[in-house]
Amino acid sequence: MYKKLITLVSKIPQDKLLHADVCFVISFFIVKAISPLVGLIASLVIANVITILIGYLKEKKDSKEPDNVFDKTDIIADVVGSIIGSLFAIV
Repeated sequence: MYKKLITLVSKIPQDKLLHADVCFVISFFIVKAISPLVGLIASLVIANVITILIGYLKEKKDSKEPDNVFDKTDIIADVVGSIIGSLFAIV
């Protein structure tokens, strides 16, 4: 089982893993910080919206640089990392 997981993860481009990692951390800490104030469900929603918005805006900014384009797969990696990070925060 672990070999299959390692094989799968090794096929993911480094850039996508970095996007997912950063969004995981951002979302995780937002949930931890605000869940005592707004409740669990609200903190999950807020954390994911903020984190995905940050990823989208970063991608939009990057697309204005020379030799760079808006990459939808980066947004997908951001969404996956954000969701997993917020869920890990409640475990």
